[in-house]
Amino acid sequence: MQHVSLLLPKLRPPRLPAWCVSREHLLERLKTGGQDKLTLVLAPAGSGKTTLVRQWIEVQGQDTQAAWLSLDPEDDDPIRFWHYVLTACEHFESKPGQEALTLLATHRSLFPQLVLKQILTSFLNDAARHGSRLLLILDDYHVITSSQIHESLTYLVDHLPPTLHLVILSRHEPALPLARWRARGDLQEIGAADLRFSLEEVGAFLQQALPVPLSTEQRQTLEARLEGWPTGLRLLALALQGKSERQEIEQVLAEFGGSHRYLLDYFALEVLSSLPEEQQNFLLQTSLLGRVTASLCDAVTGARNSEQTLREMERSGLFLQALGGEPPWYRYHALFAEALQAQAHKRLGEEAMRQCLSRASDWYGQEKMFAEGIEALLSAEAWERAATLMERMLTIQKQPALQERVTLLRWLELIPEQVLEAHPDLCVHYATALLLTLDPSSPGTLGLIEEPLKSAERTYEREEAWGKLGEALSCHAEVVRWQGDFPLALSIAQRALTLPPESPMLWRGASILIVVTSEMQKGRLEEARRLILEGQQEYETFQVPGYNLHGTTYMLGEIALQQGRLHQADRFFQQLLALAPENPVEQMMALFGLAQIAYEWNHLAEVEQNLARVLELGNTHRDELGKHVVEMAHRFPALLLLARVQEARGEYAQAQQALQHLLAFAQERQYPLYARLVLMQQAQLALASGVLPTVEDWQATANPLGDAPIAMLQEQEDLLRARILIVRGEMTGALHLLDNWQEEARSFRRLRSEVEISTLRSLAYAASAQPVQAAQALKEALRLAQPEGFQRIFLEKGEPLATLLRTLLLDFREEPSIQFTRSLLLAFVSRSGVSAVPAHAGSSLLLEPLTEAEQRVLRLLVRGRTNLEIAATLMVSINTVKTQVQSIYRKLNVKSRWEANEAARRLDLL
Repeated sequence: MQHVSLLLPKLRPPRLPAWCVSREHLLERLKTGGQDKLTLVLAPAGSGKTTLVRQWIEVQGQDTQAAWLSLDPEDDDPIRFWHYVLTACEHFESKPGQEALTLLATHRSLFPQLVLKQILTSFLNDAARHGSRLLLILDDYHVITSSQIHESLTYLVDHLPPTLHLVILSRHEPALPLARWRARGDLQEIGAADLRFSLEEVGAFLQQALPVPLSTEQRQTLEARLEGWPTGLRLLALALQGKSERQEIEQVLAEFGGSHRYLLDYFALEVLSSLPEEQQNFLLQTSLLGRVTASLCDAVTGARNSEQTLREMERSGLFLQALGGEPPWYRYHALFAEALQAQAHKRLGEEAMRQCLSRASDWYGQEKMFAEGIEALLSAEAWERAATLMERMLTIQKQPALQERVTLLRWLELIPEQVLEAHPDLCVHYATALLLTLDPSSPGTLGLIEEPLKSAERTYEREEAWGKLGEALSCHAEVVRWQGDFPLALSIAQRALTLPPESPMLWRGASILIVVTSEMQKGRLEEARRLILEGQQEYETFQVPGYNLHGTTYMLGEIALQQGRLHQADRFFQQLLALAPENPVEQMMALFGLAQIAYEWNHLAEVEQNLARVLELGNTHRDELGKHVVEMAHRFPALLLLARVQEARGEYAQAQQALQHLLAFAQERQYPLYARLVLMQQAQLALASGVLPTVEDWQATANPLGDAPIAMLQEQEDLLRARILIVRGEMTGALHLLDNWQEEARSFRRLRSEVEISTLRSLAYAASAQPVQAAQALKEALRLAQPEGFQRIFLEKGEPLATLLRTLLLDFREEPSIQFTRSLLLAFVSRSGVSAVPAHAGSSLLLEPLTEAEQRVLRLLVRGRTNLEIAATLMVSINTVKTQVQSIYRKLNVKSRWEANEAARRLDLL
């Protein structure tokens, strides 16, 4: 969500306590380990982690700068976490995180891990240019459980420049690759055993903290009981405050023992009860808050002297750590806060605690600290007020579900169902956050998301809030689309688009694309293109990947490709490739589109290169994008096209094996459409390799699609059926099928379909001994195909079509037609998609190639030699030359030397 405010005291290191022992040996270790990438200070609460690192910062030279962040459980959200970290780094003089912060605040990615890598790369590059030594300290990292945060922090550590050192303070070992960093020498560790006070340090601390010095024996007894626990010593100092008589001190020492938990309970009962009642109430009421300042405490307690109370408690060393700032902020030590909260539950009661939290929320709201206010109300179980404050915050912000969606989900999941239903806007936000977080194709996802959406839709309809209803329906349509029920998704999307749009619009673009996809499936490509261009203005302000301006670029490329406008499609996909160099989803989409175009142009090596990049990107980003998205949207289509390349190269066994694997994959995951595509390609492979029984099997199992709105798939299958009928000699049936589709293809300006249909018609006419009609149909196909450079569409038809082309080549007089036909015939010769062709390839373009003797005669003939001169040169009889010249005329379909000369030049026979 948009970042309205941050709790800035979290970015300030706590002040050092009044009683502080200098720990020179540990400071020296920190100094030495500062040359590594990471220092991990790992110990239980109260071990002195924060104090030690705070001391280290104090002794740094002027060439070292430090940034501090104290983490809370609410920071367990990738976007919020890095927003705080990068804001903390603004304390560095050169502000290396500024550009990264801008990227973070404006991102709208469905895949936050991808964006985080871009953001962190920007930050790391800035930090590398910094001249000073930088220290970044993350305190209380144990509150972080998000795998996305762990992964992104790992990326940061792996790429830290020498100028930046990271320090992590945690109660337990974080889920980071510590073993790898240890092996590389990148990690320094300081543990609980290192932090325990030695006997000398115990003596030094007590000398500062106690009014009366202890004997060596008493110090040894304390050291044995506390085992060097720093907080235990501090508790003792607090317990002894105001006690100067040796007898009183000895009594406290006698009772001061047992477990750490026991000592905390002792502290809470003894120390707290020794304070004035006003201070006791102050502590109990404000201990419920993470960080406090005077005006917040006034609001919670009803007092007017909180500023004075806080300063007195800080000076006395009671409970508080000063964070600085103006006005000053404070935080309770974690262990003290736990003890105080336990007492608050006992002594104040649940209702009084809820009232304190409610008053705190009012203060947060006035300060525009909405997130903290919501947290307070949720802790108070004030569900209705929390929901209202969420609505207020979300109204101010734009597209919140695309930002701190983890936090938003956590909040909304706490709200009872009956309260959520009364807030339809929150229901839509909840559904949106779920859709962007869960696997949208999982069967269980539909029920989770549909319930809040349907509740919102009922409310909007009842209240006649048509703009909001359209947004809810658009989100609903996208959920259903991901679940594979496209007809229902289309129905919902169409209804959504009949309603007037109302800002902010997050999902209207999804409805437009669903309708566009429907038009594409129906073969109405011009209508699809019109809808995309009509909605382009909306997309310019719409930031969800797949539904934004980049998404429209891809869709326009896909439409152009299906239309057969290959050069236009190439421009769109190249544009998308340049627009999104850091977005693997859009990179894969663009590369696959370019691979399809390269296949049509018979640039098979380029196809393989682009598909290899698609598969590599999918493997690299599988975790961030989700296994389902990578496998179904990118990997499967890439492998299917790769099998076509293998077929084009004549590698039939490899192609068949690949298709068998893809079929098993589609059937296992119950994707009938994908299975249908594989079966169709298997039938095409069988035609190419002459295995007709497999073709017959496909013919028997490929049932018509009926009323399904996938006209383009139906067309592909019918054109394959027409090819099978031609092979079987059933020309009437084949031509009937082709005639049906030809009219529609012309009507909807599907150029590629027109080329394929005309090509198949020429084969049908040729097989039924109608050469004139065959020539006319093939000329039409070549006329349409030549500007766009189609090749595979002809090469896939095999030798029968090559024979027709050789016949037709001699009739052409226009240079473009000759060159295009000649390039096709040369491709038939090579059959591998490479540019190299055999020697004397020109002769092989003829229906009946010239013999070597005829080629020698032709070369002399075009130089103007007479028959007699040719005979003398070749040392053959004049009759032999005459016979060979007549044979050349026949094969070139010419009647004179001049025509033979022209034909030889056109066909590059020389």
